[in-house]
Amino acid sequence: MSVDANHSESLQGIRNTLLEWSRYYLGYPRPPSRVIEFRGRKHLIELLKQGKPVLVALSIHGFSRCEHFRKMFEQASFEFDQVHFVWVNCGQAIEFCRSRQPPAMPWMELFQLDFESEAKVGMRESDSAFKVEYF
Repeated sequence: MSVDANHSESLQGIRNTLLEWSRYYLGYPRPPSRVIEFRGRKHLIELLKQGKPVLVALSIHGFSRCEHFRKMFEQASFEFDQVHFVWVNCGQAIEFCRSRQPPAMPWMELFQLDFESEAKVGMRESDSAFKVEYF
């Protein structure tokens, strides 16, 4: 393959990537969101039972930092399919957000099954058989 062919292929790849990004950030039709809206603690446990870690973002609707973060969170959901991405609106899930005690908004927590605890308790929905990593 000639140098010109390699150069044109790499330019085409850059062009396609830039088009994807610009369409996403300018609001053009994009693929359906992979971000899951929070529906309660039981739903969170069901997601954990599927074997993937769950990245939870706590946010406040209408807060500009949270709205901007949502765009980045959605973009990350397309790039990392080995994780469930869950968005929590703390205005609607007040008790869950209070129990998490986030020091700032937006706030993320990574939930993973704790297999040692799961073996001990049988993973009942009332048990907290998962570990949380804060960042």
